[in-house]
Amino acid sequence: MKTRDRILLGSLELFNNQGERAVTTNHLAAHLGISPGNLYYHFDNKKAIIRELYDAHQQQMMALLKIPEGRPFTITDKAEMMEKLVQELWSHQFLYRDIEHMLVEDPELANQHRLSFKIYLDYALKIHQALADAGLQDTTEAQRRDLSYNAWIIVTNWITFIRCTVLPDTEQTLSPALIKRGVYQVLIIEQAFMTPEAVEEMSLLAQTYYTDIDALLLRDPATTDSLICA
Repeated sequence: MKTRDRILLGSLELFNNQGERAVTTNHLAAHLGISPGNLYYHFDNKKAIIRELYDAHQQQMMALLKIPEGRPFTITDKAEMMEKLVQELWSHQFLYRDIEHMLVEDPELANQHRLSFKIYLDYALKIHQALADAGLQDTTEAQRRDLSYNAWIIVTNWITFIRCTVLPDTEQTLSPALIKRGVYQVLIIEQAFMTPEAVEEMSLLAQTYYTDIDALLLRDPATTDSLICA
């Protein structure tokens, strides 16, 4: 594997496990067994590494939002899309738990993030239009836009919500199941706009992403000294 690719994979591993702010370029070099100079030969700084990881992640996310061609969109298509999105979110979780800090620190990444939303919105609107065209969703153009905004807001903030509101650092760590609950929140909102013929199927799909977080939210606050959102 090329050194540049090793740096990206090693950075992704450390960022996910330790958080982006806790990892320096020296940490990365030591983790990979290379000199800091070798790392800087490939990337000017940590921000450049983050931008490349972000770009690759967003390209993959948008690829997963493409609608099958030549046939009506189905709930099964939606399910497969959601499952792959969850896997991609899990693999790049640091981008969602540390995103505000990274955007403040790097205006170039902030511009990239805003552009990503515009691209995402176009894909999301096409998905909702495909659901409507297939007789699965009964929505106006304004409602489809609102649903698209809601999905972006939930998905991009869900990991931060889980880490800062649900999980005390003494109890549990982030898991794919907890990320899936974010998908459930999106689907349960969209379910209200499905046609009668599609409601039951959509409800069954939503339930496959349900994970109970009430017990974590209702725990005794006195037992929690700190949260892991720092």
